Amino acid sequence: MSSCQDFRRLLGLLLIKSFGNIGSFIGPYVMGAINKQTGSFRGGLVFAGVSLFVSMMLILALRRITPEDSRHFHLISNSYT
Repeated sequence: MSSCQDFRRLLGLLLIKSFGNIGSFIGPYVMGAINKQTGSFRGGLVFAGVSLFVSMMLILALRRITPEDSRHFHLISNSYT
């Protein structure tokens, strides 16, 4: 495996981990703010459920890149260099 592919994998993992950490930091504040506004935890739990549903829909909407597709992208990126 080339170092470029290793770097891309590392960058992808870093991006995923960063979003998880941001969500872990902001989530309790959002839950507390909604609880303070509504006086109930129900609004915060609905917000969390909607967020999870939207995340699931985004994951299902993403198309998995096959080796044939990645070869095509590789040929396109080489044509610009």
